[in-house]
Amino acid sequence: MTDVELDKSAHLEQRVRELEAENARLAAESHVPDAGAAAGRAPRRSGWWRALLSAVCIVLAGVLLPVSIAAAWSRAQLVDESQFVATLAPLAHDPQVQGLVIDQTVCPIDDKVNYDDPITGDAIDGIAGLGLPRRAVSALGLLKQPAADGLAISSM
Repeated sequence: MTDVELDKSAHLEQRVRELEAENARLAAESHVPDAGAAAGRAPRRSGWWRALLSAVCIVLAGVLLPVSIAAAWSRAQLVDESQFVATLAPLAHDPQVQGLVIDQTVCPIDDKVNYDDPITGDAIDGIAGLGLPRRAVSALGLLKQPAADGLAISSM
């Protein structure tokens, strides 16, 4: 070894001794056990709030995970037009589904529309106003109620 290398080595050894002495002094002042003694002891309870926060995060993740999976699946099924059609197109050919759709659309219309007087009455009065003979007009008047009944039955 050269003199320069010996001088650097001696300087580093001196620096290590100084740091070890300072470390020992600081450990004695703060009454902190050294690393060997700390390895066998339980850690201090200084971070209880971290455990609580992590438990809350785990519970929240457990609750939100199924919700996010359902939302992602719904988005893929409903927003993607080709996927939506591929999923629901077979239902359009099912007679039970067709009957359900017809019932669900016709029933609210029947509830709102009055077939008795306005529709049939206006239609028959319009035909009677075409200049028909008096006997034809009176015969049309007799058809108002049967026409209204026929419309009500055909809509069921």
